[in-house]
Amino acid sequence: MRATTSAPSADSPGASFTYFVLGAAPGRQAQDLLRDYLSMDWVHGTPTAPATAYDGRAITAADLSVYGVPEAPPVLTLQNPPASVPKDRLVLLRASAPQVMARAARLPLLPGETVVNGSLGVLSTSWRGLPAGSILFTRTSTHGTITFVLHGYRVDPVTGSIENVAAAAQNRAGLQNQTAVSAAALGISDTEASIIEAALTIAQFAGFALGPAGLLLSGGAAVLLQIFTKCMSSSPIDLSSIVSDAVRAVSVGLQIENADATIGVDYDWLHDHYKSSWADDAKVTDEDYQEFHTELQGKLDADTGIVQTVALLKEPDYQEKGFVLFLLGAGLVLLMNKIEVLMESRNQKVVDTYSFTALMTKLNEYITHGNQTLQKIDGEIAARLGQITEPQRASQTLLNPASGGVTVTNYWWWQDTGDGSSQHDYPDTQTGGCNSTTVDHQADAQADRDAHYAQVLAQLYNQYYAGDPDKAHTTVNKWQDVQTEFSQYAPKSNGGSSANLSISASASSSASGVPPAYAVDGDPNTAWNSGGFPPAWIELDLKQTLTLSKVRLLVGQNPAGPTAHQLYFGSSPAPTALIATLSVFSNDMQWLEADIPDPKPSGRYLRVQTTTSPSWVAWREIVVVPQ
Repeated sequence: MRATTSAPSADSPGASFTYFVLGAAPGRQAQDLLRDYLSMDWVHGTPTAPATAYDGRAITAADLSVYGVPEAPPVLTLQNPPASVPKDRLVLLRASAPQVMARAARLPLLPGETVVNGSLGVLSTSWRGLPAGSILFTRTSTHGTITFVLHGYRVDPVTGSIENVAAAAQNRAGLQNQTAVSAAALGISDTEASIIEAALTIAQFAGFALGPAGLLLSGGAAVLLQIFTKCMSSSPIDLSSIVSDAVRAVSVGLQIENADATIGVDYDWLHDHYKSSWADDAKVTDEDYQEFHTELQGKLDADTGIVQTVALLKEPDYQEKGFVLFLLGAGLVLLMNKIEVLMESRNQKVVDTYSFTALMTKLNEYITHGNQTLQKIDGEIAARLGQITEPQRASQTLLNPASGGVTVTNYWWWQDTGDGSSQHDYPDTQTGGCNSTTVDHQADAQADRDAHYAQVLAQLYNQYYAGDPDKAHTTVNKWQDVQTEFSQYAPKSNGGSSANLSISASASSSASGVPPAYAVDGDPNTAWNSGGFPPAWIELDLKQTLTLSKVRLLVGQNPAGPTAHQLYFGSSPAPTALIATLSVFSNDMQWLEADIPDPKPSGRYLRVQTTTSPSWVAWREIVVVPQ
């Protein structure tokens, strides 16, 4: 028999569980036991009268009709795990078991019911509609045997990894719970767990395919709804609403100012737009679209906001301890850059070079940092765990002054050289009596060592990965998938609105193999290089007269440092009308943008002259945006 409670359990407000009556104690009926449990007031642990479900619905015969031949679920325990479960996973699960058992011990009991015994296990295969990996606690009491299914988390029966899963769908007896085994019981910080869960979800959102070039290049303001519904997820995802609070708590611990005002606020901003886009009456006006686009561009400003916060989290002081926050912040930046690509491409009717290159540049930057940090953290975890020795056999010989003989003591030992503790010894003992035998305590040494190993491992996972290294690795891997997916959409010619112009370029000089054409080929991985220090110039022939709105330039520079540039525009080669100047501290792969003041000039030739730079003068891309 099966039933479900959606009420708070006695031990964990907000948690609930499904339970199966496998059999009743002698003199009792399984139907009566199920009826009593369905009638339980799970808050106070007392039955209600008359018998009703927790939501007030009267219990009918249908609720008790699923009675059949009791069958024990197919369960794997920590004593019979498959060989495929790695040892570090197994010891972590063993260390977590007492905490989960403590929770199970607080499950409600009927009046007069006492527990005889109980066992914890994991479904090895699907059973009665429950997926493999579900966590079960089977309890035998004076009233009968009941299996409680603890939802919200599953343990992979093959690998032993812990998976956070969504709540199960509604069934006949009621609603499954939202969570069951608390994150704390599995050694995971609730605060940081919500951050790393959101980071993985955002990474998945950022991975939605760009699709054919014309997919989202029309449709007016409604394109914004398409981005949030058609592209990011095929069905609505229940995004966490407490992430910004978690970001605030973590940033205070890290002593990082404004993280909640950037990462937290921007998460809420995207969360609210995503949620509203799935509403039945969702509509977007042209004014809404423009307001969103303006806000998005402001958030992606490299000198302020979330981009600057993520850059701070890459600094050595925060690289490891702030890694979870970095994953969320970087994922948000990538997602916003992706949305910017779609919106700019829709406006320009072609994949926009500037926004596309900005996205790919950030992907490369964040993937590189993410992999380097993962490698560093995993190396430090491995080194720390390597300080915990396996149990070893040893003996000690001591001189007995009274007898003049010696005493040999055999024992097992292990030690953690990383925490300053002394060696843990397990001497052999004797059973005593006439037939005394020696007792070897290898099993005790191994169990204590494994429990300590698991505790240290859990602490390290909490410290670096919010308790879930798999989600951290998966998030960075997802970024790599995004990079591979998006590379096929790279513009093949100069982008922006100038993409369909047959632009040519000339220069004051060029190093061998890096001609001026490389600055207008739409490929950020190629660059024109003058082959020398300033002054140097490059000139674009736009092949037609147009009114100029802005110029975007992708820097090719090493080392970083202060640079100064002058932009000239006119109707003849070697134009002399100065239209803009740029004096900045720049670095390689950085986009610079020159907004041309009113009245906008008209012309055909654009010259960019560099007068100050710490490196040879070079440009990866120059994008002309007409009015």
